[in-house]
Amino acid sequence: MTKEELVQELLINTDLDTKLNILLESGVEILTLKKFDRFIKIYLVNNFYVELIYKYEINRITHINLIDTQDLIEKYQDYIKIVL
Repeated sequence: MTKEELVQELLINTDLDTKLNILLESGVEILTLKKFDRFIKIYLVNNFYVELIYKYEINRITHINLIDTQDLIEKYQDYIKIVL
């Protein structure tokens, strides 16, 4: 198993604390959005994207999701600039 496969497996099958540690150690933050009730951060980890969602109301991270490039473009097209 390659390092990329191991990181991807950990991001899919582990608890939020472990996922957060992986993001902070090996991810590069590429986008931060502040909304009324939450903020969203997008990280590039190896060759895939990770979406982190923090809810202000409960003061905690509620989701850490792997997203592919197409999903990233569809969900955040108003906030990102695609360079070809």
